[in-house]
Amino acid sequence: MNQQPQGEAKNSTQAFEAQLVEFYRANYNDMIRRHARYGSIHDIEEAIDYVAANIFERFVVGAPPDQKPEPEPRNLGAFFNRAVRNKLIDGLRRPTMSSIDDLALTTGGTMKVSTRPLDEDESTGSALGWDKMIFPEEEIMWKDLLRAIVARLPSDLIAAAAMLMKGETPKATALAVGSRDGNKLHTLVRKRICAILAELSRKGDQLAEELSRSVCKNFL
Repeated sequence: MNQQPQGEAKNSTQAFEAQLVEFYRANYNDMIRRHARYGSIHDIEEAIDYVAANIFERFVVGAPPDQKPEPEPRNLGAFFNRAVRNKLIDGLRRPTMSSIDDLALTTGGTMKVSTRPLDEDESTGSALGWDKMIFPEEEIMWKDLLRAIVARLPSDLIAAAAMLMKGETPKATALAVGSRDGNKLHTLVRKRICAILAELSRKGDQLAEELSRSVCKNFL
């Protein structure tokens, strides 16, 4: 079996290392744009760095003496991008424990939405979050549902709904929106939200149905 001379092998490895460094520098931003659908900028940056380090370890450092070295990829760009994509998809498949409370909803400002039961006694102003396993790719669907709720609320109730969703007490809401009775205002907002969830559920929105079962015990 023909073997590559040691000097030629070293030159080949050095050339591949230079190619890897140049590809990383020249294509870093393009790869972030290319893989934007698979994660946040931070996720993509981590995946790119992970793949770069892995390729360096495999093809520049090389295999241990007792193992056969791997041939360098013929198309570094395709190889690198495929590895980044696979790394990001693997991350999407791993569930992370998060709360729907943490999903931000933009309605001219940012609201932190709390999915506590809407029939909860609010005398202490405490919020009861609803923790569930949410896959990263599901967050978009939940945000879309929350936007749909706000879009169907009367404009004069949106500010009060924002206060309620953030877990504010009726007193705090009343002071913020200039209402005399925060308890009645919260009750009105809750009824409207539950009516919207019921409407969306009848149209086949499974997330709305799930949320309705969890937060609208006294308003169904």
